[in-house]
Amino acid sequence: MKKILVLILLMVLFLTGYLMFAKKDDKSEQGAENQIIEISRKNELELEGFINDYFYRRRIKDSFLFGDFEAYGSVLNESIVIYIYLKDNLSQDRKNNIRGMIGEGLQEALFNFSDFEWAEEYKFEIIIK
Repeated sequence: MKKILVLILLMVLFLTGYLMFAKKDDKSEQGAENQIIEISRKNELELEGFINDYFYRRRIKDSFLFGDFEAYGSVLNESIVIYIYLKDNLSQDRKNNIRGMIGEGLQEALFNFSDFEWAEEYKFEIIIK
């Protein structure tokens, strides 16, 4: 009888410890989820540098696609703005092609880096001048 009581007591102690540990884990996970990531201007400038480097490299690699315009990025106040300066007067189809190519290509390249996951919440705009 004593053996059964000791066994039951050990099981209760084990279960109590397990439940306390599980509750502690839940609280730490909730704290991590509720934690707000603070983005500094330095983070935004690093992203801006990445964007401008993207355009520089693409102009070298794909001069056929990127040769008839210059593009620069700016990151500030939770928005990413891409300025495209056309070298010649291009058709509306080509302008739309450039807008789509940059929108898809840059965002795909950008969000492949875990360092810039925070930028997914930023507004993304392309301005053709």
